[in-house]
Amino acid sequence: MELAKAIMRSDIGLRINPKVSFHTHSYLKTGTGYNKFGIDFEEVSKNLDLIKKLENINLRGFHFHLGSNIYSAKPFIDAINRISSLISLAIDKGYEIEYLDIGGGIPSIKDKQALKDYLSPILEALNEKVLNLGDIKIIFEPGRYIVADSAVLLTRVNYVKRVGKNDWVLVDAGMNDFIRPALYNAIHPIECVSCISSEERIYSIGGPVCESSDVFAKNIRLPVIKRGDLLAILEAGAYGISISSNYNSRRRPAVVAVEGDKYKLIRMREEFRDLIDKEIV
Repeated sequence: MELAKAIMRSDIGLRINPKVSFHTHSYLKTGTGYNKFGIDFEEVSKNLDLIKKLENINLRGFHFHLGSNIYSAKPFIDAINRISSLISLAIDKGYEIEYLDIGGGIPSIKDKQALKDYLSPILEALNEKVLNLGDIKIIFEPGRYIVADSAVLLTRVNYVKRVGKNDWVLVDAGMNDFIRPALYNAIHPIECVSCISSEERIYSIGGPVCESSDVFAKNIRLPVIKRGDLLAILEAGAYGISISSNYNSRRRPAVVAVEGDKYKLIRMREEFRDLIDKEIV
């Protein structure tokens, strides 16, 4: 607020924590009561009064972001119902509200009818609760839906081993390259690109990092796998390379863009020298 007094007039939006509950991994929730994000729903009214006293600030909109991989429309509807009351309150206090940003969270839904069924009740809630309050723009952030299917992580089988009653396939990609299965218990389809056997077995797929959590899948059915086979971990476009790391002194892989029968290297594979390039001492 001190900064607002010292600068020219600025348009702002308020990110609200609507405090709605829903089912997804706890690390993916950003709009429940215990999260660190946004202004507490119950605190917004007094913030509206405070902003009115600041001559250099124009409140233009509201924003909420519930989280990621939300498979039900209900959390969005609950949040829209709550936020619409704040928009109405803000308008009553003299604010000109121009937009509502309802964030992201749409999972990667491939079937068009299923996507329509998912979005329809959300759009109905927006029509009934928000758009009737004025000329308000609705902003959506469907990041995962757009990019999840855009990338595949290719990994080579280093060896196959049996531990007790479990058959393990250990590959050269690790949790540092793609952390979602380890961090969120995310399930990603895995296919064997080079397998030729018609026989199938139950495998768990693990990486080379010295963590028990470095596992891409457990007890999945695949054709018989041998050392040197190539596996494809699908739907790796969202939160893949963007949160990869050099953990365990591992070099990040190359990235190749593919369009039809054409391909182009767009990010080079890291070398060992890259691991210490920024070190000063």
